[in-house]
Amino acid sequence: MAVKDNGIGIPEDKQKDTFKLFTSLNIINRSGKQGNGIGLSTVKILVDKLGDVIKCDSQINSRTTFTFTIRK
Repeated sequence: MAVKDNGIGIPEDKQKDTFKLFTSLNIINRSGKQGNGIGLSTVKILVDKLGDVIKCDSQINSRTTFTFTIRK
């Protein structure tokens, strides 16, 4: 599966950090809000428990795509 957005992007050197609990890139999104570092870390925990991997691919000022698989 893949989830894409058209957000502001995540710098390559920060992409692994996006999955750490309570880690925020201190970037304000287009709506003027800042994340709290819970969402993606929770998703990673769930995907890990299912025995799979989540990956991030991002381009600054363009988009971010998170890909993962879930076993049946």
